[in-house]
Amino acid sequence: MNELATAIEDIRAELATVAPEIFPDACEIVSISTTTDEFGNPLEVRTVIASNVPMKYSAMSSSEKIIGEGEQSVLSHKLKMGVTADTITITPSYQIVVEARGESPKLTFENPTSLIGSFSPFMVVAANLRQI
Repeated sequence: MNELATAIEDIRAELATVAPEIFPDACEIVSISTTTDEFGNPLEVRTVIASNVPMKYSAMSSSEKIIGEGEQSVLSHKLKMGVTADTITITPSYQIVVEARGESPKLTFENPTSLIGSFSPFMVVAANLRQI
């Protein structure tokens, strides 16, 4: 392992120790695709890309709202998490499912759009809270 790779791994290990303080929530990253059954009826296929991903979410103010890729919609929340091989793959066809914590229920975010900056160890995703 070269010197840069070793330094990156050291930083990731250090971040992992403080992750519960920085990222109080955890989520699943889910790929959503469609296929058809033997009768040609559409079926939704959910594939969990990663689970128990430390993260933090917050509502955007009306001045921060972003128009997302894919389906045109106003994105209402920011989700912050570490950059990993799994989180970097997030596309608008995914869902991010935040686990329930305390009195906060399980939440599903749709149409996630990555707002990642170059060389940042963290990434921010803007997404819509799915209304039940």
